[in-house]
Amino acid sequence: METVPSSNHAVQHDHISGDARKQRIQSPDMVQAWIIGNGIASLAAAVYLLQDARLPARNIHLLNAHRGCDLKVKSSGDAENGYILRTGDLPFFHDRCVDSLLSRIPSTADPCKSILDTVRDSERDPKNQCKSVARFVKRGDGHPEKLALKNCHFELKHRCELLKLVLEYERSLKGKSIEDIFDASFFRSDAWKLWSTTFAIRPQHSAMELRRQLFKYADKLKDFNRVSTLHRTQYTIHESIVVPITDFLHDEGVDLATNSEIKLSHKSIHYGEPLTFSTKINKTRLESFTVTLHNSAFLDENVYVVWGYGLYPDRIDDYVRKPMLDCSGEEILIQLLQQLHFPVDQILPAAITIPMIRPLATSSLVNWFPDDRPYVIPKLITNLAFAGATYRNAV
Repeated sequence: METVPSSNHAVQHDHISGDARKQRIQSPDMVQAWIIGNGIASLAAAVYLLQDARLPARNIHLLNAHRGCDLKVKSSGDAENGYILRTGDLPFFHDRCVDSLLSRIPSTADPCKSILDTVRDSERDPKNQCKSVARFVKRGDGHPEKLALKNCHFELKHRCELLKLVLEYERSLKGKSIEDIFDASFFRSDAWKLWSTTFAIRPQHSAMELRRQLFKYADKLKDFNRVSTLHRTQYTIHESIVVPITDFLHDEGVDLATNSEIKLSHKSIHYGEPLTFSTKINKTRLESFTVTLHNSAFLDENVYVVWGYGLYPDRIDDYVRKPMLDCSGEEILIQLLQQLHFPVDQILPAAITIPMIRPLATSSLVNWFPDDRPYVIPKLITNLAFAGATYRNAV
């Protein structure tokens, strides 16, 4: 997504004097902001331009944005034919930036409250209190076993290596993967399995990305196995967040336009190399699945929906004996039930399982070099900025 605060072409430099530039910065009416893309990062950029930069709504143009934008997070389906959930795309609510954004947007249910207020209210509602005692279970002796929190820690050797990673300068990690830093015993630990499944990060992914995650979430590792600590919206992420933000921007008068595609990477080395993140399918691919259960003895509801994903969909399963990528929805469910020692014959007939391959699900985590990611504000540029997961700050 590109935010272009100029009515000129996206890559054209503004050759204006210092005084004129200062006057222009001080006059929001003179700025035209063009935001390319329909993701949450673009919606957030529009909100902050409107509220913090004080740009008139008519001067903010969201290209490819509409009420159904960001289909990556939109769920679909019905009880009869099966649902498709995309919960793996949720924004992570352990984040002050997300909290700040949601606190600015009025709730569609109650305009006197913000989206963040409704999320917190939903969490406190007794009807929504989660009864689950664990998020992470593993195959035990004839039954699934809960991962004991006291056993979910890294060995002293691995803690020292993690500390060393955190203290490294990012530039010294360029091109290095996580498996270049740690030995095989690290990846066999329950702590790594809990971390990697929480963030969908693999040993082949970037050591720089793991370092960033450690800075942000290391103190929350103790909470990862408690479902009750996860922040959730009342409805799907599309209905609870994307639609209210889009409606808010529309009501404020922001221009929601369509039909635009701009490719900048070939125009300057300062615009990064997107192929780094879009061509390593074997490292970025995940497969998710949604199970719709009807009148099953396994659960006490008439219709229940279960979502999951495979972090290594190309691995051959112990039971079905073929990769998840080659499995039908029914075969994926059989594989899951047998792994957990659940009764296949009781559950399978009442279930509809719909798989979905996501080729670029973890593209922002792959190994990259500094020139692959453009700065938020590229060097020598005064009228263009980038927003999203594959850009970097100036520090």
